[in-house]
Amino acid sequence: MCGICGIIEHPGASPEAGLLTRLNNRLLHRGPDEGGEWIQGSAGLAMRRLAIIDLAGGHQPMFNEDGSIAIVFNGEIYNFPELRDLLERAGHRFRSHCDTEAIVHLYEQYGPEGLNRLNGMFAIAIWDEPQQQLLLARDRVGKKPLYYAEVNGKLVFSSEMASLLEFPAISREIDTVSLDNYFCLGYVPGPRTIFRQVKQVAPGHSLLWKNGVAHISRYWRLQPQPVHRSSEKEAAAELLQLLRDAVRIRLCSDVPFGALLSGGVDSSLMVGLMSQLMDRPVQTFTIGFLDKTLDESRYARETAAYFGAEHHELIANEHSVIELVDKLTTHFGEPFADASAIPTYLVSEIARKHVTMALSGDGGDEVFGGYVSYQYHAMAAGWRSVPGPVRSVARTLAHGANDSGGNLGRRVRRFVDQSELPVEQAWRHSRSIFSDSELGQLYTPDFASRVELAERGFQLRDAFLNFGAGAPDMEILNHVDYESYLPGDILVKVDRMSMANSIEMRAPLLDYRVAEFAASLPREWKWTRRSGKRILKRAARSIVPPSVLGRRKQGFVLPIDSWFRGELQPYLKERLASSRPNPIVRAEYCMQLMERHAHGEPGGIERKLWSILCFLLWYEKFAA
Repeated sequence: MCGICGIIEHPGASPEAGLLTRLNNRLLHRGPDEGGEWIQGSAGLAMRRLAIIDLAGGHQPMFNEDGSIAIVFNGEIYNFPELRDLLERAGHRFRSHCDTEAIVHLYEQYGPEGLNRLNGMFAIAIWDEPQQQLLLARDRVGKKPLYYAEVNGKLVFSSEMASLLEFPAISREIDTVSLDNYFCLGYVPGPRTIFRQVKQVAPGHSLLWKNGVAHISRYWRLQPQPVHRSSEKEAAAELLQLLRDAVRIRLCSDVPFGALLSGGVDSSLMVGLMSQLMDRPVQTFTIGFLDKTLDESRYARETAAYFGAEHHELIANEHSVIELVDKLTTHFGEPFADASAIPTYLVSEIARKHVTMALSGDGGDEVFGGYVSYQYHAMAAGWRSVPGPVRSVARTLAHGANDSGGNLGRRVRRFVDQSELPVEQAWRHSRSIFSDSELGQLYTPDFASRVELAERGFQLRDAFLNFGAGAPDMEILNHVDYESYLPGDILVKVDRMSMANSIEMRAPLLDYRVAEFAASLPREWKWTRRSGKRILKRAARSIVPPSVLGRRKQGFVLPIDSWFRGELQPYLKERLASSRPNPIVRAEYCMQLMERHAHGEPGGIERKLWSILCFLLWYEKFAA
């Protein structure tokens, strides 16, 4: 696991060594064990290494036999032993036992088409000296980040935004579309970034830089392709074997490792499979909260005991938040409003005291349709089948009722309204932190005049268009989340927070073979109108205790509502009271939100306040 960066200059010019070093130094947390820098002709590559496999021989940059092809690589290739056998039979000679060397020989043998043979998480940069071209590539689902910028005919790339911005010619001009989408979704959807000049290599894509021109290609996309299977029971057995192999290949490590454990189905299944495959107790790690209504640490403790694991836990409190929220902004490099980044950081921190690599249950909800919101939208689809006159009467009654119904009345009104919308629009509304009208109040007049309303929710729209019409809403939404929310939020959070603590996270449920298998199943085997992850739970029956399978999904909910009634409120007020007015958000509206929250007004105001706070902290560090 590493951080990578590089500079490709104009032909005849060479990258400045000191500048390449500055980019690389900003990646120290991603690779504290060693660094490597290399400049040849117009290319400069650099990396920081967190040594996991072949501790003595995995130095980067790495080269092919004659040194004409160089690579820096962030991630892990789990099928590299098989690739090595294939390539040695084709005549390639290896100098190390590292997965990185398999990639450079794979490129030498197959060119960019070799990407389809990789099973792993990766961000790759390969400089081909004879062809005078650079290949950048990112893994299928987007576990490992890769930013780049075209600057006056040059190409600069890095694993993190803060590193990339060490290149002085990169403009800090904010991308209006990206910032508007941030306040909708809580993250900046790729392949755009918060800065207009900076882009991301999208998941499942490669970029070939040659003669000063970037050629972008997609080498993989998850597509539902139903395959006939004789029974759900046989499919569950097949899935369990696939998951066992996905865990097995991720246990390849020359350093101590463990697992994150929440007590839910996904992470419990991972720990259970690890305990079957290992000859020693699994080390498990969890985070809890003082608020017992949100705390799941007791379930993790019970599950760890069931599997005989060596368990470690930490209880987070409000003071932890105050100390961390400003620090974490630098690691994201862009505004990011998923508050669960804080416990992710803390559990990574406690795990790093014991291990260098850990497995997690990330991806189960996106691959197997586990979110409760899917059931909500399935109900909405059913409601749309009710005759129009009946729906019209219900809508009139819902809006005509007074507020005596409290939250239930508001939820009913929201349901009947959103059920009338096309599924794409309803999904964006349900996921948005601010409504369209609220964004009009949040923005300053100048910024509001530059917002491109047609680009609001652009990434969701692309995923909806790809999937096509005719499928049930639950299936469409699951697909959209896999292409947008998973790489844009979940994987960003896990990568940045784990690497901030120099620990590698591996997610067997995101093995592309598992995703393709799930996409091939009849939809009724994955979810019903009442619950999701049906086939996964069936596969897990022989592994995890019944109490885990029967537990209601809680989700990773943080007590930010109470935090904003405590120390976070003056903290946000201090940020808003900056001596220089923010040109994006209106301080008066933000103050009104705080007052409404203090008076107990419902409607998710704490999420709005959190997104504002995260934006202001980011703006002070990167854009002011």
